[in-house]
Amino acid sequence: VIFGVNDTLETFRGKLEYAISSFRGKRRGRKELEVEIPANSSRVLFEFIPTDVDSFSEFFYVQLYNEKGELLDQNEYFFAPFRHLELPKAEIIYSIEELKNNTYSLKLESDFLALWLALELKGAEWEDNYINIYPKSNYILTFKAPYALKEIEEKIEIRGYNLKRIRKS
Repeated sequence: VIFGVNDTLETFRGKLEYAISSFRGKRRGRKELEVEIPANSSRVLFEFIPTDVDSFSEFFYVQLYNEKGELLDQNEYFFAPFRHLELPKAEIIYSIEELKNNTYSLKLESDFLALWLALELKGAEWEDNYINIYPKSNYILTFKAPYALKEIEEKIEIRGYNLKRIRKS
């Protein structure tokens, strides 16, 4: 059972996407669902019963988007104890773009499921600096930093659990 919780004072309207995915990016059973959660409440959004799952090389994910199509949150569920998962080593390709007033956009792409990425840059204010990137997808976030773009590219650190390589696009 998947619940939605809205702890704000306004009704939330958006979209959920969910599916089973292999760690290498093959998705199946992908569904989208329009959701509405009244202010200051919780409710059942849907029920999911996994069938025919490869417990060691697949996972279930849910992504929540607002009405503008912006990713707000994502969660994943693994079907086996973590130590038994057959996680491939992921390659991350990233790019940084200056937006305005020391605000930057960081785009990260991964070929396979990349877990527990830690983004570090001294003095930066991150929208989120500890993320997972789903296979064959990208993750875009913004941050503020007291540096010029060239300095950021030299100083930023990206680490993760199952990374093979990190490179700038």
